Amino acid sequence: MSPVQISAVIPVYRGEFTLPALVKALAQVAHDWKSEGLPLDLAEVIFVDDGSRDSSAQVLADLRRQYAWVRVITLARNFGQHPATVAGILQSCGDWIVTLDEDLQHHPQHIRAMLTLAAQHSLDVIYARPAKAVHQSLFRDGSSRLCKALIALLTGNPRVRDFNSFRLVRGTTARAAAAAAGHEPYIDIPLCWFTDRFGTHTIAMKDWRFIEQKVSGWTTRGLFSHARRMLVSSEARWSRLMAIVARTALLFSIALAVQVLLDGRAGFGTTWQLLAPLFLGGLSAMLLAMLLKYFTANLLHLQSKPTYFQVDRSQDVILMEGLTQEKPRGGLAA
Repeated sequence: MSPVQISAVIPVYRGEFTLPALVKALAQVAHDWKSEGLPLDLAEVIFVDDGSRDSSAQVLADLRRQYAWVRVITLARNFGQHPATVAGILQSCGDWIVTLDEDLQHHPQHIRAMLTLAAQHSLDVIYARPAKAVHQSLFRDGSSRLCKALIALLTGNPRVRDFNSFRLVRGTTARAAAAAAGHEPYIDIPLCWFTDRFGTHTIAMKDWRFIEQKVSGWTTRGLFSHARRMLVSSEARWSRLMAIVARTALLFSIALAVQVLLDGRAGFGTTWQLLAPLFLGGLSAMLLAMLLKYFTANLLHLQSKPTYFQVDRSQDVILMEGLTQEKPRGGLAA
């Protein structure tokens, strides 16, 4: 069979010291695939210079001269990790796309195991799941887990807990999701529109740059913006909860008003004064929930959420025959 083409997409913001080691690791992985006779080919590594503030641009220029499979896309300014990822995905050509961070906390050696898991179960998306705390910081790691848990609850999407920038995605699915990502994209949300075949692969993952130097590509403001983008990109299913609470408040106020009037201890005027705030508050909340539902429906329409999507998984069995039969650690996402 023809080799399966792998594209790597890597946003770059502050990577002057880590990029050479990352490219060297990718080159070693590609060499190992070829020497072992695996049907895998690292067709391209797309670096997206997202308005870098250090010498990353010069480092990328040097790497592009050394390696034929290195491609560089330069954005006009800093747009953020997810827009940069979308830009790289849209210019990729691989059968599978792997997205990595620039700082080597996502080691390329795991791509093979993630691809094996995908082929075994005909999955479309595999997320790397860290075995332990990534940043070794109670605040940083804890706030990340808490944020994902809250957004999963608000949106009704349990896969939010597994979202990770180290992901392997079937090429056609990734490019379709990137094309539909829209303004302020969070690429993982559109991926949920195009497929429900997700999996996870547990690996050791450490952000050594943060652990050793306390330096991160993310500011506190950036992290809050990241969480906001994830919430805005998701379906606002929490509006349904607001509608339920509003209807409950309305029904409760009406039932209580009827009970007070039948009891005869208070007149209509007194009853209305007591229950008007509850009634009007419930009515206002219900109207707001209706507006949110209307806004969500229009937002999804503008973001081109698909009615259906066609995918070809027929090559997964053939691919599996060319890969190791050893099952990687991981599992199917809920």
